[in-house]
Amino acid sequence: MEPITSQTFLLLLPEIMLFVLAVCIYVGGAFSNARSGWAWLAIMTLALAGFALSQQNVRVSNELITSGAQLSTGGIFVDSFGHCFRWVGILLGILFVLAYLPMQESDLFTEGLGSIVFIVIGV
Repeated sequence: MEPITSQTFLLLLPEIMLFVLAVCIYVGGAFSNARSGWAWLAIMTLALAGFALSQQNVRVSNELITSGAQLSTGGIFVDSFGHCFRWVGILLGILFVLAYLPMQESDLFTEGLGSIVFIVIGV
């Protein structure tokens, strides 16, 4: 097993961003009732995670071409199929958050929104 390096964290940057967002939504939503603000923050962070993923596209594509079927760093293995599903997760996350916007008046809106972001991380 390879040691964990900064490249490992850079490869996981979109997921790390979404994890921090979900925790902030859970904790911040308990103390703030600005529900629409959390939803738009979620959309912006998902878009930012998509941007981070797009910056990885060239590197991952080049590595996959030169090294074969997968890219590995520090216990993380990325192949083309998994990388494609990372994109699917980001796009579905944006759609789910937009679909969840009409529920803003619910008392459990931020918990549901944080759960949606955690589901996106799992995809």
